[in-house]
Amino acid sequence: MDFDQMDFCHFSRLRIEVTRTHQLCKQTLTLTLVCVSLRSHVSSNVALIKLQKQLADRSDAVTELEGRFAQLQEVRLKSSDDECDVITVT
Repeated sequence: MDFDQMDFCHFSRLRIEVTRTHQLCKQTLTLTLVCVSLRSHVSSNVALIKLQKQLADRSDAVTELEGRFAQLQEVRLKSSDDECDVITVT
């Protein structure tokens, strides 16, 4: 094999190696972008889950306050009725 053939073989092997390296780099970049996107989605989902939990907690608190308010209104109405009974009896 003469010098030109050796150079061509060497160049050919280098070109194949560069092509493989380029493909690996593209795959790595693609996987990195997919991972970044998935992390972003997971972070968004975690934030939404936290907000849903806060909403549920606050909804429960409002329901409890509504119940207490209804009880207070009943006590107030009974108290008013009792005062009316006392006024009409005397």
